[in-house]
Amino acid sequence: MKHSQKNTLDKALKTHYEAKSLSADQLDTLMTMQATAEENLLTRLLKDFRGYRYAFYATACLLLMTLVVSFSLLNRPPLAERIMHEIAYNHQQEMPIEIASNSLISIGEYLNKLKFPLINSSSLSPQNWQLLGGRYCSINGKLAAQLKVKNLQDNKTYTLYQAAVGSDISKVLTAAKEQAIEGITVSIWQEKGLLLGLAHSN
Repeated sequence: MKHSQKNTLDKALKTHYEAKSLSADQLDTLMTMQATAEENLLTRLLKDFRGYRYAFYATACLLLMTLVVSFSLLNRPPLAERIMHEIAYNHQQEMPIEIASNSLISIGEYLNKLKFPLINSSSLSPQNWQLLGGRYCSINGKLAAQLKVKNLQDNKTYTLYQAAVGSDISKVLTAAKEQAIEGITVSIWQEKGLLLGLAHSN
């Protein structure tokens, strides 16, 4: 190709592409479209980020709650020990009796919301113990009876608890247990299908 012909071709190409250049209006339109596209993309990204942020917070909270519950369960005392602490606490409150009577039948008729009949425990012989009265209470989250009994040998007032035995208690309380808790001696055992607990201050 001759030099003159090459120059002619270059000029023709330059003229062709200069003719194809954007006008000022076209350039403005293109820039506006680009800005709008970038803004839409940014908005979408922010929305996605907020969605992910809430999901992250929810996941973190759920994980934290799981860890707290797991830690609490791992460090929770055995059921029998928790019941004994509850009995000691109830005894310490020294709540007044709701019905004063030395008749177990009369007290049972008064505490008629109980789902079990009160029993005379073989561990508390009438020769050594005197029934004074009773009231409602709760043991292990269930309605129970709290009876006041007097030990005729040491002349002290004890608190006797009677509650229904659930399957959870039946499994762990296979023998009588006794423990001193903050100056209160607590004994628990099963008798005639009931959970019994006896507490007195040392």
